[in-house]
Amino acid sequence: MKSFLRTQEDIVSNKNFIRNTKTGNIIYNPPSVPDIASLIQNWGKIVNTPDENRNYSFIKCAMDHYQFEAIHPFLDGK
Repeated sequence: MKSFLRTQEDIVSNKNFIRNTKTGNIIYNPPSVPDIASLIQNWGKIVNTPDENRNYSFIKCAMDHYQFEAIHPFLDGK
């Protein structure tokens, strides 16, 4: 339980972002902690919506994966 609570503390206290290494500008700033639960809930609804066009389901899968990666707050990318 302590490790779980520590993980929550890390998520709240650490701010992730992706920076352009040449300019130093932030090019991606992930959602804030209070927004994550609703974003994941909405993502789940989208993922579970049937794919009407089976020919493009691999594209939907890639887009769903990308969206999840953009939402989740973990520093190590897991």
